[in-house]
Amino acid sequence: MRRLVWIGLVLAFIMPPLPVEATPPASATLPELVDASDLIIVGRFVPLEGTVNSDTPGVVFTIAVDRVLKGALPSGPKTITALARAGLGAWPIQKYGIFFLRREQGGQYSEAVPGLSSVFALPNTAAPTPGTDPYLAVTLEQVAVLATPVSALEQAPAVPYFIPNPTPIRKAELLYDDASFKVQGVPVVMARTLLEAVLKSDSDALSRCWIMTTLISVGVPVDLQSIMPFLRDPSSETEMTRAALARSLRGANIPAEMTPSLIELLGLPDVVMRRGAANALRDIKTDASTKALALIALQDNDLEVRTDAEQGLCWAMKLHSSPCDVPAEQNEEAQHRYWTNWTTSTYR
Repeated sequence: MRRLVWIGLVLAFIMPPLPVEATPPASATLPELVDASDLIIVGRFVPLEGTVNSDTPGVVFTIAVDRVLKGALPSGPKTITALARAGLGAWPIQKYGIFFLRREQGGQYSEAVPGLSSVFALPNTAAPTPGTDPYLAVTLEQVAVLATPVSALEQAPAVPYFIPNPTPIRKAELLYDDASFKVQGVPVVMARTLLEAVLKSDSDALSRCWIMTTLISVGVPVDLQSIMPFLRDPSSETEMTRAALARSLRGANIPAEMTPSLIELLGLPDVVMRRGAANALRDIKTDASTKALALIALQDNDLEVRTDAEQGLCWAMKLHSSPCDVPAEQNEEAQHRYWTNWTTSTYR
């Protein structure tokens, strides 16, 4: 036993530390951030001091303010001093971003949501018209991030979360991902109007993917035709984007209007996209979606795609007896044989 302990201690010293990609702290939706804040400003982060020795380690910093989204600045210079948590369990403070602050006694400011002081914003975004609703103002800032091409985000003064020295594309994906999550939290009417407006003029495939992912996630139909060339020629560098799009297709609000696009996705080489499409089609339950599952998905060489198709056919046909009385993933051979015979007799 002592020998094992000794070996363990030696390994602990000689093994390199694990990458700093610890589980991120609990995030907050955009409405939660806005509601918790007395002051929301956009500006540049300037550190003043190192970690403060206290029960809750933090950092004191100044924000050079460019625009105000909620509340009002105190009189004097356009700078705010604030205290935020630092280290493990806290999101990194953005070099330039939206800062969500709560006013403390004595006129000091701290982060409105513990561990989350800021989210990335673009320096060149226009200031909101005075009196703009704070929810709309913050949403506009995040939609602007989604609508920015990768080439522009490469130069942005951003701190991507939990991945040191990311590639330019991964940096953009991380920024898109966080902005998408924030926008999904606002009322659908507001998000849909803004996202559909920027989608019309956006020519960057990666950016368009994230805008569409956000729309699909809130139940808005989109035509995927403009990004099909991007999806047909998958790159290992954009795996995160395709995975996010596929996850959005697994939501509960996929509109039936997307059936043609989903059928086309079933023919892609990317198995992640085929899985997302099969999962979405099985929930639509129209004649077109049922036929697609029967004719295309049942022939797939991926087990998950086939089981989603078989389960979708059980639901569409409202069949509760054998073989549908057992989930497809537990009874795939019998289901596949049954639905292959059914397809042959129905669509021959």
